[in-house]
Amino acid sequence: GSGKSTTLQRVLGSIIHETQGRKHIITVEDPPEYPIPGAVQTPVANADTEDARSKEFQKAIKAAMRLDPDIIMLSEVRDNPTARLVVQAAMTGHQVWTTVHANSALAIIDRLRDLGVHADLLTDPTVIGGLICQRLVKQLCPHCKEPLTENLGRYDERDIKRFMHVLHMDRVFIQGDGCDQCRGSGTVGRTVVAETVMTDNELMKYVKNGDRLAALGYIRQQGVMSMLEHAIKKINLGIVDPFQAEDIVG
Repeated sequence: GSGKSTTLQRVLGSIIHETQGRKHIITVEDPPEYPIPGAVQTPVANADTEDARSKEFQKAIKAAMRLDPDIIMLSEVRDNPTARLVVQAAMTGHQVWTTVHANSALAIIDRLRDLGVHADLLTDPTVIGGLICQRLVKQLCPHCKEPLTENLGRYDERDIKRFMHVLHMDRVFIQGDGCDQCRGSGTVGRTVVAETVMTDNELMKYVKNGDRLAALGYIRQQGVMSMLEHAIKKINLGIVDPFQAEDIVG
């Protein structure tokens, strides 16, 4: 529910478009959620148990690697054998895109370590080149959203004071009662708040030494916007409700 599959589809679609279909792309998915024209999509099916599903997934990954793809996309890493195959594919020169469940971009590395991947491989920027963490927040209907400043009495004074420290209050909107344009919902779909980290030797040195504070400080120096900062940006643009955003990103 965080838009991971949509992001993967958009990224691969962009690569196919930019290279005019010259990249050989194979996906292994359980099941395929979106059509990706130009990619060979491999569904993992006929698995009744989690163990059987894991074995089928591993077989599909090994088969994909034998077909010499330029790019492999795996819908999700859930267990140790799959995690090891993902890293093996990256080490043998394939570009790999996949997803895991984690609470932040740097926590992706912790999650893969929990799945049994060796720390030396996880902290090699030639193996893990980028980390994205994202969530989805409802997008306000532009026709019926209401200025927060006109509705301050509806909320706890402590919440308003907290918001005043980080928000441009005159630009902030909240969800309205709904209108014909949004079919009475007050929202028009969802928008992403994301954190994207490109790895390098300096960052991975901090991660390998377990110095999380130094790693966070380093990526902030590189201008990386956290999910919270991205959410604040979209609140200040009047796109999302601050209370809903806080529920999603904290």
